[in-house]
Amino acid sequence: MCKASLHAKETRKAVAGEVLAVGTNTFGMGAFHPPATAIAACLVCVEMGAELTLANIPQKARELYGLKDTEEALFYETEGSHSYVVHDLVMFPKRPDLGALPLAHFAGPGVRATMKIVDAAEDAVEALKRMALAPQLVSQTPTVDTLHERHLASLLS
Repeated sequence: MCKASLHAKETRKAVAGEVLAVGTNTFGMGAFHPPATAIAACLVCVEMGAELTLANIPQKARELYGLKDTEEALFYETEGSHSYVVHDLVMFPKRPDLGALPLAHFAGPGVRATMKIVDAAEDAVEALKRMALAPQLVSQTPTVDTLHERHLASLLS
């Protein structure tokens, strides 16, 4: 069971080639679900290392991160926690300077994720190797303070 599926009535695994909506669950965690279906009704679990195309990326996220409307992304599943929300992440291979960003930053009406490769490696290290990214990429994830500073700078420009 994927951690974002808490309180979802139904869960299932993603299938290569399908198009999913990107939203947030009741805890504010980014999550995939079938279009026109609420996350609470059916959440689609995606495994570490899945490759996908994000389309209709929200305008604020495009401005904040300098992304296009459609970008190739890699899914990085983080370990869950009972004491605080740990967001699953996405990485953009063409933008390694961004590090890993919370999937929740890309949720919104009309946002679609087309699943390309959904079978994943057995663990995080293997997934990163398969994704051909440097292992330090995850450690380069911007902090909340950095994201806040970027957001403030975008408002002033």
